[in-house]
Amino acid sequence: MIDSIQHAWAHLPDSLKQNQFFSGGFILGAVGLLGALFRKWVPRGVALIKRQFMLEMTFNNDDPVFEWIVVWLNDQPAAQRVRSVAVTLKPDSSLGPRKPLLKAAENDTRPQLLVTPGLGTHLLFHRGRPLWLTRSAADAKDQGSMDTRRKEVIHIRMVARSRKLIEDLLTEIRDFAVPPREPKTRVHLYTGYTGWKTIRQIPANLARSVVLPDDTLESLAADVQRFKSSRAWYQKQGIPYRRGFLLHGVSGAGKTSTVLEVARLTGHDLAVLPMASPFFDDSQLQNAMLSLPPNCFVLFEDVDCITTGREMKSAADASVGRGVSFHGFLNAIDGVLACDGTITWMSTNHRDKLDHALIRPGRVDREVEYLHATAQQATKLFHNFFPGSNGTGEKFGELMPPGTAMCRIQTHLLQHRDDPQAALEHVADLAKPS
Repeated sequence: MIDSIQHAWAHLPDSLKQNQFFSGGFILGAVGLLGALFRKWVPRGVALIKRQFMLEMTFNNDDPVFEWIVVWLNDQPAAQRVRSVAVTLKPDSSLGPRKPLLKAAENDTRPQLLVTPGLGTHLLFHRGRPLWLTRSAADAKDQGSMDTRRKEVIHIRMVARSRKLIEDLLTEIRDFAVPPREPKTRVHLYTGYTGWKTIRQIPANLARSVVLPDDTLESLAADVQRFKSSRAWYQKQGIPYRRGFLLHGVSGAGKTSTVLEVARLTGHDLAVLPMASPFFDDSQLQNAMLSLPPNCFVLFEDVDCITTGREMKSAADASVGRGVSFHGFLNAIDGVLACDGTITWMSTNHRDKLDHALIRPGRVDREVEYLHATAQQATKLFHNFFPGSNGTGEKFGELMPPGTAMCRIQTHLLQHRDDPQAALEHVADLAKPS
């Protein structure tokens, strides 16, 4: 560019070159042209260098990985030296080693505090390599979102050309936040403002707590496993890749326990939604379904209490925070935005109260009816409480009063858990009103 300007100047007539006004204007124009080109190409050059030599990762707080980052940052010495910090409660007791900020006894069960870099940009060093961490936040209403949660984003940039460095860093973060542990079934609850939270962890090696007739439990587990391995078949047939179960029947027969047991047998977690809350509306239900934790069953307990009919809650009511509407509920489990791979479980004591639109084929693919305990179930539950009690369990099953709920039998056996003979002798107590 400079050579071109010099060439143009050399070909100008001497009269113009000797004119001070012209020569001054020519120089100013040349400088302005060079400045304009500089402003145009320098940012492009910087952007090119960034693309070639910098890697960037983005984490949103509506994704579980965001919590991994927060737990990992809390443990980094470089992150602990920043002057602007964010203090939060540890989101999940299962994440990371127990390392509270405040010094306390080893067996202290109080909530843990996490201290991480606050809003703004921070320069950190990890394994001798500089990391630029930028944390930003915005209210949901400022983003035009119907979700009320505060939106936070963490950007991490590093100087590198190979993506392997990102993979190594993410592996380190995951291994720190979620170290290998005993397999557990986790129960997640949607809390609205803070998203999904783990509220319970059940060891996978516990003894079975539910007794169903014949091979019902094994059949349900096999059904789930077959569905999980059939994604390609569903796509080939053009069928929505979703599975719905309806468990209905008498109270206290083990419907919820069945879902937990199938989750344990198939390696799934359980997601529970606060459908009875008047503050949980159509928008939050849709957000919850779209942000489900991975590998989760979705459980709707006592669904007859949620949707007793189309007139229970109108869409207008739900739009102003008066609970979930029938229309919104149907759309969440089977609408255009319903996620592929979702396995939905609904339970009710009163199937006859359910709207046909809710339990039509396609939304409910399989139903299981729960009746009062059979002699076989009573015998098996007795043997679970008293292993090795040959003959006594069979006698208990034969003498069990008809029409007894499984929950009554379990309570009776708990009452006599140290004396199987007393449990048998007082079996007639099961016929007494509870």
